[in-house]
Amino acid sequence: MGVEKKSQFWIWVIILIMGTLLLVFTSGVLMPFVAGMAVAYFLDPVADKIEAVGLSRTVATMLITVIFFALAISSIILLFPLLQNQILGFFNKLPQLAENAENWLRPFKEIIWDCQTSDGIKVLSHDSKSIGGPLASWFAGLLRSILQGGLALFNALSLLLVTPVVCFYLLRDWD
Repeated sequence: MGVEKKSQFWIWVIILIMGTLLLVFTSGVLMPFVAGMAVAYFLDPVADKIEAVGLSRTVATMLITVIFFALAISSIILLFPLLQNQILGFFNKLPQLAENAENWLRPFKEIIWDCQTSDGIKVLSHDSKSIGGPLASWFAGLLRSILQGGLALFNALSLLLVTPVVCFYLLRDWD
């Protein structure tokens, strides 16, 4: 391999790596666009048949897009009771979870009350250092899961709002 071929090879490898990293880091943003393209791809033959009947491409696209997403939203609405039951089950278990947390924290409360002397405060200081690490990691995990849940909600909303728009415009201009 010549010097020029080696440099071209490495340039293409770098471009491939950068492209892959770009896709990985923007996958959450690209999802509604990819979903819109996929839906438009599968609905294009239907739009072609409706257009052959005599309707304009825009009217055919509007009709197909509205019907498809109405069916999709209807499916989600039908599945909502399952999600609702899980949410209600969680809120029904919440008092028990709070009681379990209180029972778990009771020994720590007793240690704090027992350590009211200066020697006790030194012991408490030592014990809090050994407990603080696991407690901080648990709290960080809790915050991480809350953030992931909020991010999932944002992604779902963007998927529901952006996908129909992308589908409509791609389907209208597909040919």
